[in-house]
Amino acid sequence: MRRRQSAAGLVMVELALAIPLLLLLLLAGADLGRAIQSQITLSKAVRDGVRYLAAEAIPDSSGVIALDDTLRQRVVGLVVYGDPAGGGEPLLTGLRGDQVSLSLVGSGDLQITLRYPYPPLFPGWLFGIEGQSTILTATARMRAL
Repeated sequence: MRRRQSAAGLVMVELALAIPLLLLLLLAGADLGRAIQSQITLSKAVRDGVRYLAAEAIPDSSGVIALDDTLRQRVVGLVVYGDPAGGGEPLLTGLRGDQVSLSLVGSGDLQITLRYPYPPLFPGWLFGIEGQSTILTATARMRAL
């Protein structure tokens, strides 16, 4: 009888030691999954933005690429909000227009780069990375149509 009680006590001690580690792994997995989902959202937004930019960059039959402010605002609105008109809620928390850069690369390639500071779900000290921020970057390039 005494041996059973001692084994039950040992199981409780092992459980008390294992639960924090398992909980930490669960939280880290949830945060990693959220970061991957954010990266996928950013990649899709940049891809849609560069596709829109490539279609609209040559306004007439001259073949000259024109990146005016109106077009830039519409592309940034599409990348940040999912709508060329802009406004509403951004696709991700903390996503802003100043994180989007549009550029002309080479002779006719358009490029959009988005640098998004990923806000972790849990404080950095929980995983031992306090003070470090993760920047998610998405880039897409396409020739003007």
